[in-house]
Parts: sequence; C-alpha cells; structure tokens
Amino acid sequence: MKKNYVQYLKERNTHLEWELEAVERSAVQAENRADACQNRYAKEKRLREYAEEELKRVQEENSELRAKAVLWESNGRDLHAELEKMKELSERYKGALKRIKDLEKKLNIRKGTEDPYGINTPSSKKVNKPNSSIENRAKRGGAKKGHKGAGRKDFTLQEADIVRRNDGPPEQHCCDTPSLRQTGTEYHAVYNFKPMELQRVMNINAQFHCDNCGQDLTAQTPDAMPGAKYSNAAAAQIMTECYFYQSPIGSVARRMNINKGTLIGMAHRYAYKLKPLFDHIIFEMRKCVFLHADETGWTMDGKKAYSWIFANDAFKVFLFRDSRGSKVPREVLGNEKLMLILITDRYRGYIPLLVERQLCFVHILRDVEKLKLEFPYDMQIVSFCENLIPKLSAAITLRTLGLKPDEYLKRAALLQTQIMSICNTQSNDPGIQKIQDIFRLNEAQLFHWVENPDIPCENNYAERGLRPIVISRKISFGCQSEQGMKTREILMTILHTAKCRGHDPAEFLEKALNMLTSDPNADLTKLLFPDEPVLEKTA
Repeated sequence: MKKNYVQYLKERNTHLEWELEAVERSAVQAENRADACQNRYAKEKRLREYAEEELKRVQEENSELRAKAVLWESNGRDLHAELEKMKELSERYKGALKRIKDLEKKLNIRKGTEDPYGINTPSSKKVNKPNSSIENRAKRGGAKKGHKGAGRKDFTLQEADIVRRNDGPPEQHCCDTPSLRQTGTEYHAVYNFKPMELQRVMNINAQFHCDNCGQDLTAQTPDAMPGAKYSNAAAAQIMTECYFYQSPIGSVARRMNINKGTLIGMAHRYAYKLKPLFDHIIFEMRKCVFLHADETGWTMDGKKAYSWIFANDAFKVFLFRDSRGSKVPREVLGNEKLMLILITDRYRGYIPLLVERQLCFVHILRDVEKLKLEFPYDMQIVSFCENLIPKLSAAITLRTLGLKPDEYLKRAALLQTQIMSICNTQSNDPGIQKIQDIFRLNEAQLFHWVENPDIPCENNYAERGLRPIVISRKISFGCQSEQGMKTREILMTILHTAKCRGHDPAEFLEKALNMLTSDPNADLTKLLFPDEPVLEKTA
C-alpha cells in the first residue's frame, strides 16, 4: 500500500511537472499574443489618428467645395440669365433688321449706290459695275494657240454669180521702166454685198373677153396680190425686217422709201390672210411634249399691255394682249386637259391651266442668292444658302454635260434627294422657310426633269425668246392699236415658227403669199407642216 502511494506521488509529480510546462508554454504564448495585440493596437491607433486627420481634411475640403458650389450656382444662374438675354437681344436685332429692310423697301429709301432692280439688275443698269473676274477674262474666243484652222473655202468658177476679168496692168509698178506681158491668170473669189432696193416692175397683163358668157378677164400678175403695190418678194422682205428682226417700222419705211401708213396697211392685209395658218400653228403646238412660257410688258397706245411667248425648238407663238390673266394662256392651250408639260416661273396666272407644270430653277436660285445677300451675317441663312445653291446650279447644268441616259437619271435622282433633304430640314427663320415651302408644297411641279432628260428645269429658252421683244419695245414704244398687236402676233408667230422648222423666214413668207396669190383659199399648213414629222426638242 505504501509502495503504491509512493508510486502514485511520483506519477502525480510527473503529471504536475508536465502540466506546469504546459502552463509555462501557454504563458509564453499568451505573452507573445499580448505583445502582438499591443503592436496591432498601436498600429490601429496610428491608422485611426491618420484617418481622423484625413477625415478632418476632407471635411474642410468639402466645406470649401460646398462654398464654391454655392458661388458657382449663383454665378451660373446669372450667366444663364445673361445668355437668355443675349439670345433675346439677338432675335430682336434680327427682327429689327428685317423690319428696317421692309420699311426701306416701302419708303423706297436709297443711298444712290444700290442697283435699281436688286439682284435682277442687268449689267447695263448696275450703278457700280465690277471688273470681270480673272476666270472670265481667261475665257477668250477663237481657236487655241497653235491651231492651224480649217482654212478659207472659196467657191468655184462654176458657182460664181458674176465673172469679172481684170486684164489691165497693176497700178503699182515693179520698176522705173516696166515692160509687162501677160503670162496667166489668178482666181480671186470675193463675196460682194448688194444692198436691198426696190425695183420698178411694170406688168403688162393681157385682157380677155369671153364670147360665151360676155365676161371680161385680165391675166394675173404671178408674184403680187391683186391690186398690191409691192410684189410678194418685196412684201416678204419688208415684213421679215419689221416682224422677225424687229427693225422699227418707221426706219424700214425710210430705208425703202415707202409711206409708213402704206407699210402698216400692207402688214394688216397679209396678217388677215395668214390668220388660218396662225390658228393651225397653235393647234399643232398643243401636241408637243413640253413648252416654255413667259410674259413681259408691252404698250398699246400708251396703255399697259403684255407680250406672251409659248415656244420650243419647233414652235414660237407670240401673243400681245392688254391682260396678264390666265385667260391669255387659255387661248393657246385651251380648256381641255393636255398631255403637255409647261415650263414657267411661279406666276399664278398659269395655275388654272389643265397641264403639268415644271417650275423654273433659275428663278428659285435667284431668290436663294438674294436671301444670302440680304442677310450676310446670319449664319443659319448663309449655311442654308451655301448648301442649296450648288445643288440648284448642278441641276440647271446637268443637261449640258452630255451624259448617257442611265447616268443622267442616276445623277438627277441623287440631286432631287439632296435638294429635298436640305429643304426638309427644320428651320425657324422665315426667309429659309419661304424657300423650303417652294419645294415642300410644289414637289410634283419641280422634278419632271429627273424622269425625262429632254425636259429642262429652267425657262431660259422663253427668256431669250422675249429679249428681242423687249428691245423692240424700248425702240418703238409698242403698238398704237388692238389691230396692230394682232398683226404683230400673227406675223411674228409665223416667221419665227418657220425659222424654227428650218425655213428662211423671208423665203417662206414669199412662198406663202405666192400660194395665196394663185389660190386665195390655198392650204398653207402643208408648206409649214409637211407629212414627215419634225422632232420637238428643247433649246
């Protein structure tokens, strides 16, 4: 028992020693963990102190930023108010400029440096005519330098109207004592001008008596109307001078030594006889694919009147009326619907006509350029005009490029898309909206040229056709009676249409008068409209 107790104490002592070592190890570990915790605590304390300092700095910065934000917000409100005010002032300034221009136009206020008709002023009427551009000065006529040319083509001896021999010796001597003998001849072809003059021709016409019926008959002068003082050839030349080349009647009468009243009476007489041909020309013209039409001022006995033209390359019809209303073109085109495209400006007198219309792009281009000149400092207007003007110019010149049909149609469709894209862009400027509305409201009347290369998008052919009339109006001051205007329109229409269809105007009129001389009821339509068709194309 005692032995076992000692053993027990030994084991117990050993166990306690082991536990003591374990406790010592735990104490060492606890001391190590305490040191680690103290180090961590010191580190965390330093981080907290740093974080507190950083928080304090951020709070100070935040306070500064809040103060600045408050200041900026106050300044921003003031700046926004200033911008709104500037915008309002700008709009008011634009409106004031437009009102000033309108008032100046109404009051006709001029400084003396403006052109009388604005952008439409011809070069002869411009107050300050600028020098020609370098590009235009470089466009010189004639052949290029170094081109030899085709040379002069002379007529032959058989083609000469007169053959004249010059056998005398030359006046310039070759030496002091010349001794000349002829060794040959040299041909010198010369065109001589014979001034137009009247010849006195006495026709001795035989008289006959019919033994059966008892009537007396007289042979007819073949080249003159019955009772006429002037032959058909002379009358044709005189009428052509007056009504084709627009020479003043008084000037022609003085040159020909003819009484002015006689000349006017002769014109009235021939116009009356040619009236059926004039009516038939209008009837045939209605069958065309398209026509150009325009009008300009005229005078009749000091009163205001108007001259009209309806034309293409096969017809030229002139009308002189005291009205500018739609009833005048109705006389030409009738009151029935025609398969015809009428190329005009935007004058409302053509609206009631039962035809398709193609509006002139040149007039629209002129309006766009005028808008740009009136407001050169409005960037919205300038940008719009600079985008649209090149497209309109390209459309006007497209037919002159000689493109194949497929290429033409492709380019024309692209131009239509580009023009309509520009005009469909939203704008708050009244000037831009006015131009845009032309395309938006009249798109069906603006792009016939896109589908058919033969149809032009401009009315220059009619403008050029009226130019001689304007010159004649300035020289002769118009007509003196309704009959004078009627005579002028008949003779001008027949002579100009004959020229369009390949005839010499004077020769054609002479043939027509000769036919009427032989048969007063002769059909002159075959003379102007033979069986073979004539193609109508634009200029």
